[in-house]
Amino acid sequence: MRTPTIDARSESKKNRPAAVLNDIRFWFLEYAAGYGQGDPDQHYHFELKRRHSLRVCAQMKHLARELGLSSPEIDTARIIGLLHDVGRFEQYARFRTYADSVSLDHAAAGADIIQSKGILADLSPDLQEQIICAIRYHNKAAIPAELSGRRRFWARMIRDGDKLDIWRVILSDYCRTARKEPDVTGLFSCYPRNPDISGPVYQAVLNTTTVDLAEVVTLNDVKLMQMAWIFDLNFKPSFHMVRRRGYLKKIYATMPPDPKIKSAYDHILSYLNSAARV
Repeated sequence: MRTPTIDARSESKKNRPAAVLNDIRFWFLEYAAGYGQGDPDQHYHFELKRRHSLRVCAQMKHLARELGLSSPEIDTARIIGLLHDVGRFEQYARFRTYADSVSLDHAAAGADIIQSKGILADLSPDLQEQIICAIRYHNKAAIPAELSGRRRFWARMIRDGDKLDIWRVILSDYCRTARKEPDVTGLFSCYPRNPDISGPVYQAVLNTTTVDLAEVVTLNDVKLMQMAWIFDLNFKPSFHMVRRRGYLKKIYATMPPDPKIKSAYDHILSYLNSAARV
């Protein structure tokens, strides 16, 4: 498949994200369009990631404005949001899955693609590195302690922006499974739909920590894990958006009545309300 490239630009554009944002957006749309042609099933899955990337781009713009960032910083945030899942296209093309554990690290793959194709060449080396770091670490269990300054800031921000759209996507899937339709992401089919929750998952939530995917056994474990992502949010406007959109309440509404599930949900909700007030 032909990979589109961005032509070399003038030196005057260096370190000016607004001057290259449209070029990067054009490259991304052309790159995404190159996958799934002639195969309706594949096209559908690639289209999910294309739309997700565009929504996260918009989400990052909104979050950046809420944080009072400058215009160049807002454009940087949009670039990160747009490119954060570039690795997903090659991942699905090669492995027919979006599960990193059985395929490849899509964040690392995306960072490598962006660097090898010179997608950020019109920006200064330092700004390129900030963007690449954010993309490379957006899916990791935790941001490396040695990542500091603007590199750490952007990594924290894209992790928020990504989650804010993923919650929307998974809620759509839960509505489909409630109607006994297949989930669109294919991430839930391997988990038994019984009322159980695992002890380690329950304890992680009560300890106000994110859930290790290795401890997840049932679909209800998956849902608690996804609600516990709230413990990894970083910015006050993100908490406000989660509360306003009712993501956690809507996920909880898909779960069976159970005292342990309720106590875990109450703990998560208390954390959300407290973080939104700080």
